[in-house]
Amino acid sequence: MNIDNVYPKCKGKPIVPTKEAATEIMQCGLDMDDIAEILEKGFDCSTSRRKKGTFEQGLRKGSKLIKAVAVEKECMFLLIHVGKISFPKGLTKHKEGEKCWTKNR
Repeated sequence: MNIDNVYPKCKGKPIVPTKEAATEIMQCGLDMDDIAEILEKGFDCSTSRRKKGTFEQGLRKGSKLIKAVAVEKECMFLLIHVGKISFPKGLTKHKEGEKCWTKNR
């Protein structure tokens, strides 16, 4: 089976969710196109170190931060986690090249 035409792409590779990630997508009221947008246009919002090839991207939607964690494989991105959290008060939108948790001053 060719997965290229079934899943949306990020950086030319298909995004394939794990079973748990697919459940989390539905619980957050999202779809795979939303996930592709987060991975393409989101910013690095990792709060801890991750294994090599694993990255965490976030995108602010109103007062919520939607996070997606994916592992880059040879021929695809394996989506392992999706979450929606309230954007913490006192924090601002990130600036290019910074982590997402920037304190207001």
